[in-house]
Amino acid sequence: MSIYESRLHDRSIRLLTLLPGHDSDQLLCELFHASLESPVPYEALSYVWGNESITEPITCCGKPQNITLNLAAALRRLRSHESPRVLWVDAICINQEDTNEKNHQVQLMGDVYAQAICVIAWLGEDDDRTGALVMFILTILKIFFTSNSLYKPRPTYRDYLTQNAPVGPVMETISTYSGLGDPITAFNSMFQKQYWQRVWCVQELVRARSIVIRMGAMEVAGEMLGNFVAWYQSQTFLTQDAGPITLKGLDNAGRMLGTFGNRDELGQDITALLPTLSTYRAFQATDRRDKVYGVLGIFNKTGDQYDITVNYGKSVTEVYIDVVWATAQTTKSLEIFSYVDNYPSHAPDGEFPSWVPQWHKPSVSLRYTPPEQISASSGRPLRLISRETYNLQTIPLSGISFDNVTHASSEVNRGRSLFGPDDDVKALLLSLADQAENRGCQSDGGVLEGDQMCIPTAIALATAFTGGLMSLDVRGHQMTHIHGPYVKDSNITEYMTDFWNCVRTQRSPESAPQQSLFENLAHIMCHQRRIFQTNKGYVGSGPACMRVGDHVVVLNGGRVPYVLRPLSGDGREYAFMGECYVHDIMQGEIGHMLGQDGVQEKEFVLR
Repeated sequence: MSIYESRLHDRSIRLLTLLPGHDSDQLLCELFHASLESPVPYEALSYVWGNESITEPITCCGKPQNITLNLAAALRRLRSHESPRVLWVDAICINQEDTNEKNHQVQLMGDVYAQAICVIAWLGEDDDRTGALVMFILTILKIFFTSNSLYKPRPTYRDYLTQNAPVGPVMETISTYSGLGDPITAFNSMFQKQYWQRVWCVQELVRARSIVIRMGAMEVAGEMLGNFVAWYQSQTFLTQDAGPITLKGLDNAGRMLGTFGNRDELGQDITALLPTLSTYRAFQATDRRDKVYGVLGIFNKTGDQYDITVNYGKSVTEVYIDVVWATAQTTKSLEIFSYVDNYPSHAPDGEFPSWVPQWHKPSVSLRYTPPEQISASSGRPLRLISRETYNLQTIPLSGISFDNVTHASSEVNRGRSLFGPDDDVKALLLSLADQAENRGCQSDGGVLEGDQMCIPTAIALATAFTGGLMSLDVRGHQMTHIHGPYVKDSNITEYMTDFWNCVRTQRSPESAPQQSLFENLAHIMCHQRRIFQTNKGYVGSGPACMRVGDHVVVLNGGRVPYVLRPLSGDGREYAFMGECYVHDIMQGEIGHMLGQDGVQEKEFVLR
């Protein structure tokens, strides 16, 4: 017999009253309807379901109901001995057997967590009994940073981020004097919890007004843990050492807690769909459709409205294609194409079109990030033909065909040297640097008239390796772009000086064994990319899957150029390889090249 008497509609939700009891008592609860328009005070539980095949019976509304063991453990920890507690728990408050209700309630989940008086993040039981040490460390750090935060009632997220307090000595001191065990083991135990890997848990914390972290009997404010993560990440970045704590769980916790209570301070954009999908791309979901549906609730009401409706009747491919069309129509741009990662051995699998980001796969390289005012298409508007005109697997677009790729270097990878002794990346660098140096051309230009080949300028060659970036400060969330509005001549001079120092080092590697700043930046931006040259001599960087014969194009509505691969003899259908950077056409210059040397407007059907 079902515990659900009627289906939920509009802004209505169910809330659970957890009845009081003692540890060994069976869990008892009641359900009642409420409205998000005028909700009664409640707490929302954020947790991982766990193995759904192993359950424990509870009594809900006087009827038997099975729940997972992890949820049962959480409710036992939260149950009062004396008074009822009002909670929202998805596994019980939503009829999981009713697909229509599930679709409806998933749309509301962001608001459910946003309106809760507190979100309780249940990590699971404290199996390694390290919770007391974690709590002790967080308290000590808070006291330390409070004493160093002059004129402030309490330390802020930014204080933790910028404080110079090396991880090693701090942890060693705590370990010596606490008598509670090894702090590294304690934090590894906590950050290895499955909770930090699940995409559904993201919106539940990002939208929260207040967060409490629970692990067994341990209870700590979410702000304290978020500040600890900020401190740890900032210190390990300074030393370029990953440190002893498991990075994946800690980094994920930073993404989940770093926005909490600090959005105004950090200027974080939680209203844009694509950066959000990208930020949480590495998180896990049992159902791949939830890589999209699981973050929809993050956006507040002031953000862009995307025409994406939760519908578990659709396939994964259909849901991902919905995202492409919805974002293109909302943003009037092809920004989403910069999130496509076609891996080095690109081979269409038949399930996903080449132009659709596969959100269940991790990103392989950093996106190019030109300043807002920069557009390779020079403001040529995106005009989408009706979606119904073409089949599910294709998208028709207008643009300009620029040039063909005649040379593509080996793939660059952070796991090995950028310029190996026998690497063709090094050979290409030195060859093109010699050409640029012989022409004495270190300023913009370098495009020759008629049928002559373009000899790349030094600045075009340098920026091909760094994607236009001249500096990148991960810790301070700052980057300097060659086309940035506040770039000074002195910035460019310093950047180019470092480039030529790198070239000289590669010519005589024994003279300077230490990596230059330019080489470090190039290693970051060129990861999983190739340096290429086109038929006319232009140089750039593009996706690792590109090869000789691919086309460089500028699509209307695109801020960067793209690499396409012809699929048909008539030159109409193409596979999408990825975004690319070509210095000489990043600011709309291609519009002035129309009609010259095969540069022409064209219709492209991407498959």
